[in-house]
Amino acid sequence: MHITAFIWLFGTFALIALLFATVASFASNVRKRGWSAAMGKALKFIVLAGIVAFFLPYVLSAENMGNALEGVAVSAYSLLLTVSVQAPTGEVIEVAHKALEPLGYSWLASVYGVFVNILAFAMPFVVVTTAIGRLRQRLQHLKFLVLRKDHRVVYVFSDVNDTQVALARDILLHREEAAHMVAMGEPKKDVRNRVQGTRPLIVFCEMDEQRREDKSTLIQDIRDQGKGDVILVEDSMCNLVGELSKFDNIYCFVFGDEHAQNVEKTAELINRICSESANAFVSGNGNELEIYAHKFSVYCTHESQEDELVFDSLAQRDPTPRNRPEYAGLSSDELRSLQERMQITRSNIEVRLVSLTQERVFDVLTQHPLYDVLDPLSLTSQTDVKPQELWVVIVGLGRNGLEALKTTYWMGRLRGVSLHILGIDARGRAIAEELQSACPEMMAELGEDKRPVVRIVEARTFTPSFTHALQTLPRNACIYAMVTLGSDQLDLNVALALRRTFDNMILTGALKDRGTKNPMVLPLINAHETFNAAERMSSDRQESFDITPFGQTDDVFSFHNIVVAPWEHYAMSMNGAYDEVWAKDEPNTLRGTSVYMDFDTTAREYSEYEIKKLSNRTSTRHIPYRLWSLGLDPSSHFNATGSFEQKDLTNERWHKALGLATAHDADLLLRPQNNGSNKETKAQLDSLRKTYPIVCALADLEHDRWVAFYRSQGWRDLTIEECQKLVDMGVISKLSVHQSPKLRRHCYLCNISTLLERGVALNDDPFVYDRAAIVETQRILSGSIFQG
Repeated sequence: MHITAFIWLFGTFALIALLFATVASFASNVRKRGWSAAMGKALKFIVLAGIVAFFLPYVLSAENMGNALEGVAVSAYSLLLTVSVQAPTGEVIEVAHKALEPLGYSWLASVYGVFVNILAFAMPFVVVTTAIGRLRQRLQHLKFLVLRKDHRVVYVFSDVNDTQVALARDILLHREEAAHMVAMGEPKKDVRNRVQGTRPLIVFCEMDEQRREDKSTLIQDIRDQGKGDVILVEDSMCNLVGELSKFDNIYCFVFGDEHAQNVEKTAELINRICSESANAFVSGNGNELEIYAHKFSVYCTHESQEDELVFDSLAQRDPTPRNRPEYAGLSSDELRSLQERMQITRSNIEVRLVSLTQERVFDVLTQHPLYDVLDPLSLTSQTDVKPQELWVVIVGLGRNGLEALKTTYWMGRLRGVSLHILGIDARGRAIAEELQSACPEMMAELGEDKRPVVRIVEARTFTPSFTHALQTLPRNACIYAMVTLGSDQLDLNVALALRRTFDNMILTGALKDRGTKNPMVLPLINAHETFNAAERMSSDRQESFDITPFGQTDDVFSFHNIVVAPWEHYAMSMNGAYDEVWAKDEPNTLRGTSVYMDFDTTAREYSEYEIKKLSNRTSTRHIPYRLWSLGLDPSSHFNATGSFEQKDLTNERWHKALGLATAHDADLLLRPQNNGSNKETKAQLDSLRKTYPIVCALADLEHDRWVAFYRSQGWRDLTIEECQKLVDMGVISKLSVHQSPKLRRHCYLCNISTLLERGVALNDDPFVYDRAAIVETQRILSGSIFQG
């Protein structure tokens, strides 16, 4: 008896615990997701079907709606009185049979009776399975509390696909680096220093039973690495924010195959993080806002250029909707304070939009730069030397080809180089019209020879018109060719044909033989085997085909390219260099204080606009080209991952290469020259150009590159008069008088002479930021911008 009583007692407590956990999990889901989402599809269907089952007979038999509603009420009351714990199914059927009386004994009543019987037996099954599912989710959440004792860094993936698996695998391969993440310069609140010696945790979300089976091979492939822990959860990333916040560092990757859904999920995730931090703040945990801000890093793959406006607007949303009951007791001052803190929180969440096509092109033009087909420059090269003609040939102008065209348009701005881009596509005319509409100033630009910088030809591959387009290349052309037709086999075939064509043109004298600087041919290839075969072709001992494939997804979605991302740290340092200049320009504002040079404050300002992030990224990606234009060898200063290796390029040596004798010279160039009248400002700028010709020449080159980048993004020039009109219209504020991101217009998208006139008219030195990009290059690469 005692044992039986003990078993009954234990079972009773177990059932109570099960019921409590189920109710708690359900209540948590209701709070986070609402009733509809929390119920689940199966339970929702049963409930709706049950409502229809009791409502339908009375609707069909009643003379009016009043009688129908009365019948439903009586039936529901009868159900509540007769259903018991001992025999719920039988009682439900009995009550349901009573509900058949208004229908008589017709065929409709028979069908309805079968439906009700099935529904009655399905109800307890669905309720139990739903409860078990909720309990399992709750146990999964509790699992995070256990895991966080041994893990300080967690990598959360929105889904399981080839892209996310490649990144997860690479994270585990670099577990030591993954466990000890330290940003360039000052770490964010030193939080990244507290993760040394821990194992990385990989979490895949939205993994129901079906997806577990479908993706079992990929998941097992990751687990075989054995250098970290991998767990699967059924919840979405948004619903895990509370549990994830227990970790010190959370990296969230929304790298699904549907880019539009990625943007939507990422925006929802950011808003959820802000809401969770607001709830913690309202509950009295004032520091939670700052903690949340520095814990989360969110990455999202996208393709649309307009997505940047979506993320720019997130920081401006009202984080305290008036219909939220938890904010009902706050005063207006408290709500205003919370809103301000929430906007800071949003700005401190590290968000990075990643474009596969863009990253592919950026990487190949860094690993195999355009200047590889050019003769090297020296510091003593004269400006009047005949410029080298750089011809970028792009075959195939789909998504990847257009990205290559736009990137080479600004990347190819080099000292002593005349840039030309030739695009070839079967839809050449239509593509040219589309680009003329989207990027009018890019398509309208003329080179020094009065020919368009960008020219698009309509031609199919392996046709006479295609061959003729190649034969129009001048004899002294330095050729860099990319093949991006969208098919691995076709890209490889056309690349081989291009290789033969160029070699035959050199044999016949149509192209000048430039030895090791002969044309480069780079096909875009996705498949690993085809990629490896193309590489082996170039290393054949008997006869080399000399083609350079690019575009492997594993290279793009790698630990060093996404998580560590040295180029992203350089971009942040570049923004810090600009802030340093701004602090000198406005000494009596927040920007003029030493606090503004703090890493976290600069990070918030860096995240203000997506176009600003991208602009800083492009400027730093151009640094190797900047070194080449100065006569230095960029390959000796960067390793395979893109990290800067200081070696002999110290700050002193860099200043010496720029012709700066003392630290005072560098400081002078970083100070805006706009403290006098228009005439005095012009005289000061002219004096700088004569005293520091190398710095100013490279600064002019940086401005030319910056203008080309903005033009490739569809931006256009904005005159001072138009700018003032937009201010009067209320389209842009007086604080942002130079530009309008929404209209894609900027007042400084002009040539050097016009830039000088506009800068003087606006009491501004528009050249100082270009000078800063040059003078501070070494500090930007070494991360010492934030170290004084």
